[in-house]
Amino acid sequence: MGSYSGPTDPPHGYGTYGGVKHRDYNERVYEELKKFIEARKIKKMTAKDMEEFIGLINNGLGANGLAHDEIAAFNNAIRKALPKGPARPSKMEDILAAGRKYMKTSRFRLLAVGAAAAGLVGETLQKHVDALEIAGKSGHYRRAMQALEQGDLAKRFV
Repeated sequence: MGSYSGPTDPPHGYGTYGGVKHRDYNERVYEELKKFIEARKIKKMTAKDMEEFIGLINNGLGANGLAHDEIAAFNNAIRKALPKGPARPSKMEDILAAGRKYMKTSRFRLLAVGAAAAGLVGETLQKHVDALEIAGKSGHYRRAMQALEQGDLAKRFV
């Protein structure tokens, strides 16, 4: 009720879309919001109510769920003005082809090298931990550590 969506991405200004002026579109949406609130006897609008209303408007429908020509024309024109993103593959062969294409990029190679290096580092660290565990259980190692603590660096163990 007097609010607006704020900045849009991409910005579409306050022009005419689908033969409908932005000002007229705003008025139609406002009228439909009043009808929506009235029809549902809403005292305080909840997030769920607003989500339902926005769904109707986004689909070019009025508060009654029927097609609203002006709202639909405006929304469709805005959608057509949006830049198209890459189409999502729907067949397995397209998905595999996209994966093979990605595997040829430098980013993928960098990630693959990083993963391999992480595996090698992890393996090396584990070997060191294993060696320290074995040494820690060794009687020779414990006696040598005791000698070091006592300051006897030359003591020999037989």
